[in-house]
Amino acid sequence: MFSAIISSGDAEENQMREAIDYITKMTFSSDSGELSNQLNEIVSTGASSDKFKNGKTLKRTCYEKMEFGIMKLRQAGASAEADFFEKKRKSIKPGWF
Repeated sequence: MFSAIISSGDAEENQMREAIDYITKMTFSSDSGELSNQLNEIVSTGASSDKFKNGKTLKRTCYEKMEFGIMKLRQAGASAEADFFEKKRKSIKPGWF
């Protein structure tokens, strides 16, 4: 029984690391529609980070990556979308940040 607890903890840790790697390595599109889809994916990932024991690291990664995506949206002339995602970004902001 104890080994099952350790295994599930390890699986959770691996899943969180994979999510962090995925977000970190994500390259943003220059198309505003695709950028919006990518930012939605990051918001969803950041919102689900609470299910992890150490989800603050994932939240911080999402928060920081969104900053760059929002900047790219503004450069693409999609200010309304950028403002929307700025609000979403603040909603996933880690409490200790």
